[in-house]
Amino acid sequence: MTRKAPKLDTLRALFAKSGNCCAFPGCKNKIINDKNQLIGEVCHIEAAEEGGERYNPNQTDEERRHYDNLILLCHEHHVETNDIQEYTVNKLKNMKKVHEAKFINNNFELDEQVLKSILLQINEFWQNIEFLNKYKHQAPEDFKMEIDVNKKCIQIFDELQNNIENLSNMLNDIAKFNSTLWEDIVKFLESYNIDLSNVKNIPYYENPYNSPFWEMLCIGAPNLTNQSIILLKQFSIKYLELFIQQNPTNTEAIKKLNELREEFKGIAVTSSYID
Repeated sequence: MTRKAPKLDTLRALFAKSGNCCAFPGCKNKIINDKNQLIGEVCHIEAAEEGGERYNPNQTDEERRHYDNLILLCHEHHVETNDIQEYTVNKLKNMKKVHEAKFINNNFELDEQVLKSILLQINEFWQNIEFLNKYKHQAPEDFKMEIDVNKKCIQIFDELQNNIENLSNMLNDIAKFNSTLWEDIVKFLESYNIDLSNVKNIPYYENPYNSPFWEMLCIGAPNLTNQSIILLKQFSIKYLELFIQQNPTNTEAIKKLNELREEFKGIAVTSSYID
């Protein structure tokens, strides 16, 4: 199931009480510009999906899209309020309450078509991705890559790590093949009694088949893939630390975090560049 978009009546009430202004204290940025275009953002106080800021696993989908859980912010302050340490649920709810009190007798009238457009923007993207991937894919059925729009962040991290490690193994295999390419060519040709006396003594730096791409495969690629794995693990740990602050009873996330932390201790004292 993809996340549920706010109801039309909910958005109508939200915009009416907003004064068409970002709810962040002191901000004068508009939510709808003079051309009736949405330039602000409809934000969840407690995230709509697992992995988001201030996600509450005890909320229902209806509570997540309820008026009380939504706030209108400009893009800049939406990003700023992603800091869950400073901007707690209570702080954001109070921010919304104080802001709306300013416009209690001066409701903002939003064009109905704009309201419907906003609702569609929120709801359509992932549904379209899911539909396109399932029913409009241009590759034959056995060859198309499926996109799971409901995949959890932890699953994505694990799959990314596996893919990088598999790519690293492939590059190692290519490097091994590359390192003996000239010797293999010589053996192959000599097996057919071809005289190679004129080429066997060519200096390696003049021989295009003597370990071509050696630096790329044996130094550049391993360093890049190893560094990418380290960064991915580091990002996974930081994400899980934030996630557990909002979901302290999630045993799956706690177990995964402890595993990654132990692994990262070893990485911290053993990781090095190949040269």
